[in-house]
Amino acid sequence: MLILAILGYNFSSFKKANKLKVFTGPKILWIVGSSLVHWANVEAKKYGRNNLGLGSKGVTTYWIGQPGLQIKDLDSLLDAKKIFLPSPHFIIIHCGANDLTDLELTGKGLMENVKCSILRYKALFKNVIIIWSSMLQRRYWHFAPLNAGAIIEQKRKRVNSVVKNFVIENGGKAILHENIRASEVSLYRTDGTHLSQTGNQVFLNNIQGGLSLSYAQQNQLFQ
Repeated sequence: MLILAILGYNFSSFKKANKLKVFTGPKILWIVGSSLVHWANVEAKKYGRNNLGLGSKGVTTYWIGQPGLQIKDLDSLLDAKKIFLPSPHFIIIHCGANDLTDLELTGKGLMENVKCSILRYKALFKNVIIIWSSMLQRRYWHFAPLNAGAIIEQKRKRVNSVVKNFVIENGGKAILHENIRASEVSLYRTDGTHLSQTGNQVFLNNIQGGLSLSYAQQNQLFQ
């Protein structure tokens, strides 16, 4: 609890974004995404956090991180993984930021692509709970046109907001990462895109805190 407070996990934002349910028994969690998920997994393994401290709650976590992943690649990636991984009760999706620099793909187009994928996973995996992990701010957007940073940031906020609401309306959850801001230089590597060791720890704390902390006796995701 102390380290979560020190690293700035915003508990109130998670509470506002979710109406949590109670689930019991063994659970399978997939964390799916781009290089951010890959490097968060590397960091988690270093400190014995690969299962995010949820093993005692009956949770087994599978990290599926693919550098450069875009939304259009998400379906085929999960199709491949479902062949040999146990079916998930929960899927955390952290993807979409690599799509933002494609200015020909409108925010509306990206939202629709994400929505279609989410509905597909709900049909594919019985009773799965989708958790949207909001796309993070970046200090530098690789492959973006010159001076497009403000446009991309506006697009990021709009897509995050719409997808978050859509996921929650369809029985899912959201983790907002409001404490990871581009103005916090120490949270990022020198490339301005990937998270530093400190940034990865904050990212992991956000996920772990959002999953395992309860705010009222009846409002728990895991027990």
